[in-house]
Amino acid sequence: VKYKVPVLSSSSVEVLDTEKTSSERRFHINRLAATDTRELSNLKVSIRLPESFEELDHIALLRARSFYVFPPERAFSGKLMVEMKAGEESERLRGLRQGAMEGGETVTPLLATASVLDLQHAGGAPDNAGVSPLLTRQGQEEVVGSLDVFLRGSSPPDSAILRGNVDAGAYMANVCVSPSALRRGVARQLVAAAQDYARTQGAPVLYVITLAVNEKAGGLYRNCGFVVEKEESAMPQKDEEDA
Repeated sequence: VKYKVPVLSSSSVEVLDTEKTSSERRFHINRLAATDTRELSNLKVSIRLPESFEELDHIALLRARSFYVFPPERAFSGKLMVEMKAGEESERLRGLRQGAMEGGETVTPLLATASVLDLQHAGGAPDNAGVSPLLTRQGQEEVVGSLDVFLRGSSPPDSAILRGNVDAGAYMANVCVSPSALRRGVARQLVAAAQDYARTQGAPVLYVITLAVNEKAGGLYRNCGFVVEKEESAMPQKDEEDA
């Protein structure tokens, strides 16, 4: 399903109705759970570009913990997987910060931070187990959310399954929120910041990909003003299978 909302002219969200393996479906549902939108109370956050390798490492760890969740009986192997994925994402983000591009496209990460005190007052326990809080001009802060904006016809790395021409727009991907900050308006503020950033870069359209089964993610984007434009399937068409 493709959603649309104005940026310069419009923004849209593509929802893929696809048959995935159970592990792949769990992966995307974990992404979905990281953007639960039933808000309890707003949390004061700062959304900006990363300023240091340390902040990129915090983003990478948050993404790994958000997207790779394992049952208790797999806690040990899950921990190793999260550490590996965090390392891979950290290397990727550091490369982007040094000017590298993915697929010839510019990728810009955004992060949301909140003070440790504000998190505690809002009732959220910090999720930085084993990681020291960031020390910024505002004091001790925790990275509570992040996303990437792909510019100039860009798309997320796993987007080969997409159909259609999106060369005129920008893509938003890797949207996640720390469990300590869920349902406190962080995801909504991140999406709004991505729209603003895409607008400043001259992109007429902003896209985001999600599976059709990710109802919470779809709800988030609809609440941010996105509307359904069309549905697309990642499954090969019959004529493609016969080719």
